Amino acid sequence: MYVYGRNNPLVFLDLEGRFAPKFHHDLTIGPLGREGYRGDVARVVASYNLQVDERLNTEEYALPHSQTPDGWGRNLARVKQAENVENQLNEAATAVLRGANDTADPYLGIAHHTVEDEKHDFIEFSKHKGSMADRKTAEGCRQFYTDADPEQGQLDRANARSIEFARKCEVKIRELGKKQELSQRQIDEAICRYKQRVFETTKIGKLIRRGNKHVRGFASKP
Repeated sequence: MYVYGRNNPLVFLDLEGRFAPKFHHDLTIGPLGREGYRGDVARVVASYNLQVDERLNTEEYALPHSQTPDGWGRNLARVKQAENVENQLNEAATAVLRGANDTADPYLGIAHHTVEDEKHDFIEFSKHKGSMADRKTAEGCRQFYTDADPEQGQLDRANARSIEFARKCEVKIRELGKKQELSQRQIDEAICRYKQRVFETTKIGKLIRRGNKHVRGFASKP
């Protein structure tokens, strides 16, 4: 429990066998900070990331967990998941360029969660439902401990994927801006406005609570 809870089991108590919230939080905050995001902005994006485990944990949302819906093959799931992430990126970039910055956050948060969760290697959803019952089978048990007590190598690979995705986001914004025939200055300013937003403390809380209620509407379903 102390490993799973990062030495804070009272805060990070979750017996359903998912990456501890602290892991997903840090795997998002760190890479975004390296890419120049203000801390408050990174926190809001990370809050949407965490909601994937809290709200999108049924089979219809298998792809954001890098799992395969039952009846699909893994190759199909990989293709659809890649399309899913690309769709999230496009939606986020479009929102940033039109100045709808709050709208971009859920798409980025969910996509970050998706790439961080590739440790699941597209296992069939029925074999890893994120519950204690997973431990009844060898594969389910392996998946359970991949979440609850990941090896450092797994965390390092998830961090590398998150860093790559954070960089890819800006690339996508620039590509889309050029297609819209925006000037380099306009694109730079849109990116800066998004990354450097200043929130009132009460607004941060409202955005995080909104993530709790509405994150389902931002996730592409299989």
